Amino acid sequence: MFSTLIARLGIAPGLGLPLLIAAFFGCSINLPLFILTGHRQSKQPVSFEIFPLWLLKCLCLPSYKTQSEFYGYIGLNVSGGLIPIILALYQFHRAQPVAILIVTAVVGLFSYFLVTVIPGRAIVTRVSRFWSIAIVAALSAMALVAGGANRSDVSVAFAGGVLGTTIGADLLHLKDVRPEIAATPLSIGGAGLDDGIAQCGLCALIIAEWLPATMAWLSACFR
Repeated sequence: MFSTLIARLGIAPGLGLPLLIAAFFGCSINLPLFILTGHRQSKQPVSFEIFPLWLLKCLCLPSYKTQSEFYGYIGLNVSGGLIPIILALYQFHRAQPVAILIVTAVVGLFSYFLVTVIPGRAIVTRVSRFWSIAIVAALSAMALVAGGANRSDVSVAFAGGVLGTTIGADLLHLKDVRPEIAATPLSIGGAGLDDGIAQCGLCALIIAEWLPATMAWLSACFR
């Protein structure tokens, strides 16, 4: 089953095990993504600056350091965010880009209203709501893309599920979670393999892969 699923994403069989190892050890690695700048005592809203651009400005403009106070960052977890997003972006090369964008928009809108924001701590999704997001991703992909021999609808479901959840559940709620009051740096996909980004993509992939066969089997049973 695992080899079939990774094949649907265009991953060579020999890369399956290294990918699993990277995903396992990447759970504890958070790469800086957004730098939080501003002044803790000021009423001005906190600013989110992309890490490489912030670093470039600090190196090229020494005076920039005195204009605002750096006091935290929002990271991107390797297992829960970086690897799923890279795999999802890779599907644009393999599947139908327009279909991926549509599914991403649908899932992003759907997930935006289903998450619970805990200020200063996390963005969480209940199990029942999480499954509904994965089902929406799979059904949307299957409605837009014909299955065919290559089952590109499975790739679209995975990519749309990952990117839609990343945008709708996480990126659009960054200011709502109030990272400036967090005791520790927050991370997109911070729960690693248990995070909604990775799990939504994986579950959408499984549903899109097995739903047609399951429906055909049930239909045959009740004839």
